[in-house]
Formats: sequence, C-alpha cells, structure tokens
Amino acid sequence: MTEQLGYLVDQINAMQKAADEQLAKTPNYKKVTDPLVKELTTLKEKLVVLKGDTYVGIAKPQLREKIGTIYGQIAGYFGRPSGAQLANVTVLDDQLKSALAAFEVIKSTRYKAFTDRLLKDKLPEIAIRSFDEYKKSDG
Repeated sequence: MTEQLGYLVDQINAMQKAADEQLAKTPNYKKVTDPLVKELTTLKEKLVVLKGDTYVGIAKPQLREKIGTIYGQIAGYFGRPSGAQLANVTVLDDQLKSALAAFEVIKSTRYKAFTDRLLKDKLPEIAIRSFDEYKKSDG
C-alpha cells in the first residue's frame, strides 16, 4: 500500500509541476491548469499531511500516516495481528482504492483536457514516469 500511495503522490506531483510550468510559460493556460491543480491538491490533502509542523498546528493524520501507524503496530509485535488491526488494514486499503479511482477520474478529465490543449498547440506531451521507473528511483 505504501508503494502504491507513494506512486500516486508522485504522479500528482508530476502533473502539478507540469501544469505550473506550462502556466508560467503560457498564461492563457490558466483556464485549463487551475481546475487541474485544484483537484489534484484536494486529493493530495487526503493522502498526505501538507500543513502544520512538529511544534505548532500539527495536522490530522492522513492516509500515509495511518498506513505507517498500522504497519508499525503490526511489524512491532511478534504475535499475529489482531482482528481490529486486520480490519483497519482493510479500511485503509479501501481508502487507497478510492483515492486511486478519484485520481483516474482526474486523469481522464482534467489532465486529459490539459494534454489535449498541449497537443492542439503542438507542444510536447508531459511524460509521467511508470510505476517501474518510480520503484527504481529514490522516490
């Protein structure tokens, strides 16, 4: 789950960066990039903590932190996982699947509109690295 979540956030970051870079070069892309970045940011806020710090305003744990917590609980105990821990893993897996589905909707609508606009303007498409490329990298 951690790898899938990491790759999802990597794709979101790449899409946001591409949209920001294109907007900096071509301000008339704002109509296409703003909704894309907004939806990606909203999704990302549900996946990882983006606000707060370790001293003031500690943010509510998101999916990444919850997965890390349950992993630590299960890995740190020599016995079998409890029923509650297994149920928690199932809930977190469902949340991850839901996030992946939401990302696919964004990718097939807002991101497609962005890439279609690039193609229309005869600009190069944005390459998003594959899962295998992500796994071979440092993250």
